Amino acid sequence: MTSATSDDLSGRAYYYYSSSSYGSSQTSDSESETTASEDSESSDESDDDTIKIYVNSGSFRAPYFSFFTDSSRSVSFGTNELDVSKTYEFIGANSTHPFYIGDSGYRQESSAALVLDGDGSASGGIGRDQSFTLSFAADIDLSLIDSIDYFCTAHSSMIGSFQLVGEPLGRQDANDEEAEIVAPTISISADDTSLTSGETARITFTLSEGSTDFTADDLTVSGGVVSDFEAISATEYTVVFTPDVESTDNGTVTVAARSFSNSAGTTNDSSASLSMGVDTRDQVSPVLEIIADDEELTVGETATIRFTLSEASSDFTAEDVEVSGGELSGFSGSGTDYSASFTPAENSTDDGVITVVRGAFRDAAG
Repeated sequence: MTSATSDDLSGRAYYYYSSSSYGSSQTSDSESETTASEDSESSDESDDDTIKIYVNSGSFRAPYFSFFTDSSRSVSFGTNELDVSKTYEFIGANSTHPFYIGDSGYRQESSAALVLDGDGSASGGIGRDQSFTLSFAADIDLSLIDSIDYFCTAHSSMIGSFQLVGEPLGRQDANDEEAEIVAPTISISADDTSLTSGETARITFTLSEGSTDFTADDLTVSGGVVSDFEAISATEYTVVFTPDVESTDNGTVTVAARSFSNSAGTTNDSSASLSMGVDTRDQVSPVLEIIADDEELTVGETATIRFTLSEASSDFTAEDVEVSGGELSGFSGSGTDYSASFTPAENSTDDGVITVVRGAFRDAAG
């Protein structure tokens, strides 16, 4: 027996066949799943990252089509969501319900947000041994398109939908670029931050990211000089700092902002500086030697006293000399050599003593 009816919305006829002689029935909208032997696909694995979705033969009852992840159509796809960062391949079944997808309405060509390639079209979907791929534009806006339709191109009543989820590839790329825009930083340390005369410090520069354009020219130095710039690695560099002589000014080493860049060309957006205490003044006290040209004086005699300093002084005067057993006169001299005349006291047997006390005068360093 054969009977016919029509699709209420499309006006197309579909047919129901039955044969009592075989004791079985078959419908064109059968919900039975095509077996692996009926399917032409030989493998469920994709050569790339494409996700394969096997479409069943379709039904006039919602959700109209079922979706599977294996060619035998035994493992359900399990969701009505599609990730916009992925690519999908839809593979048709042995069906009189041609299947297709769109975002502009039933049997309408899709917008540029969907990238469709392969068999079928919005006006004539895929059937057995046919397939198409679906991917999404990198700039798809999910606030404007949050779902797409799937439908049978032969029956307008068979329309379902997929929800769109995930992060568009364009947004991911933007996030990657934004992450790369993080500026490199630098820290500065020294093995000695309190320097005296004759001392040096090894300065270490540690970068948060490797750089190939960080050089000694990126350093600003005061209170001394740097030498022996060396790249230990792409993230570690050293120099030797030598403070100025006869100085109490702090030594500083600074790397200004935008001095160097990382591999992506992003420059450091902040500066770094190191300060070291410096006192390279002469710390050795001057020494004084006092010599007389006559150490045994009698009545009427005098002695010439010579004062010899180990370092020049500009504040050594007669007031710095203490005298007993006589008196000192004619004090003169400069730099490191001074002299005076000693006259012993009259009618005295007391020794004549000439003394310069500790701290009485200073050298040039103070």
